[in-house]
Amino acid sequence: MVDQPAPPTVTDVGGSTCEARWFAREELGALPTDRLTEVTAEAVQAARLTA
Repeated sequence: MVDQPAPPTVTDVGGSTCEARWFAREELGALPTDRLTEVTAEAVQAARLTA
């Protein structure tokens, strides 16, 4: 967690990071699991950032 995230910089236009962005903690629980990579979903769950 960071106090103040910087705007994301996309360097892979049209690639896998083209929709990269920061999420507030309360937004994580509302994300559909099919929108996260397996690694990201596991990290979010392990950090107990979702309900």
